[in-house]
Amino acid sequence: MVIFNTTFQISEGLQEPFIEWIKNEYIPLAIHSQMLFAPLLSRVLVQEDIEGDCYALQFHVNNLENLNKWYEDYGKGLNEKLIEKFASKVVGFSTVLERIEI
Repeated sequence: MVIFNTTFQISEGLQEPFIEWIKNEYIPLAIHSQMLFAPLLSRVLVQEDIEGDCYALQFHVNNLENLNKWYEDYGKGLNEKLIEKFASKVVGFSTVLERIEI
């Protein structure tokens, strides 16, 4: 199991529009592919010298092949929609995590 995490930094005053857009547009489009599932959106509580807020959006993915296919087929387009909507007022970076059973 792979976890696809993207952390977004949101400029002050855009928190509500960003969350609404993520919930109503980004997540439905991301899971429509049926390659990503179990979305989780969290606010990052500990931040150092950052204006605005940070949010982490996570999805589960069965394997890296599905993640790569999703990114090529859907992810690039979603990134373009994010930039169109928020320009440089929202920036993000992604990490890929391997889930380890404990």
